[in-house]
Amino acid sequence: MHSAPPRWSPGYSLDEAARIRKQIVMRAGPMACPHCEAELKPTVGGDGERRVWLVRCEQCGRGVVVHNGG
Repeated sequence: MHSAPPRWSPGYSLDEAARIRKQIVMRAGPMACPHCEAELKPTVGGDGERRVWLVRCEQCGRGVVVHNGG
């Protein structure tokens, strides 16, 4: 059986990731890390139809990729 590579930093829980996605979709102003409350600055990329945000907290090191596809 092949084991997964070790994680270098912790990720967000599913509930925390859902809150981050909601903040992105609603564009409700500054985003806060649901784990430590530090400001989040997502990086956006895409191909014109789909958008992907890489969200990483500089304070606690947690991260998530959020996809909003077309």
